[in-house]
Amino acid sequence: MFGLFKKKPDPSLMFADDNWQVAQGEYDGNPILVRINANLRPFVGKSDLVLKIGIAIPLNNPRLGEMPDPEENKTVSIIEDKALDTLKSKGSAVQALAITTGTFKEFVYYTKPEIDVASFHQELKIGAPSHDVQCIATIEKNWETYMQWANG
Repeated sequence: MFGLFKKKPDPSLMFADDNWQVAQGEYDGNPILVRINANLRPFVGKSDLVLKIGIAIPLNNPRLGEMPDPEENKTVSIIEDKALDTLKSKGSAVQALAITTGTFKEFVYYTKPEIDVASFHQELKIGAPSHDVQCIATIEKNWETYMQWANG
């Protein structure tokens, strides 16, 4: 009964890019930094953006036990933005996570399942010749990857 009076989250908040949380820790004994899009929490399992696209970029100058070189980090951040812009140009998409270690960066996006992933990946690789841009896509109706990091 009390659920009738709950205010539904504003759908436009899902596409806002202004509320990121940062988690730091260790992965295999090395530092890891994860940015988590906190705006997405109210929309988990309630969106038609069920295709998870993961972009992994091995660093050209890996620094085991450290964070990436600032110059290379800047270059990979441009690829991160380009990936989201490209997905948005093909339809609705949100960035859920950005994972950084001294050897790779990974970005997780959720979009509609109609996206041609092979075409998106090829377009991103052509636009980012400085790095090996790897891509994987799977259906995640409840955004399991996001929830793994968002729940700590």
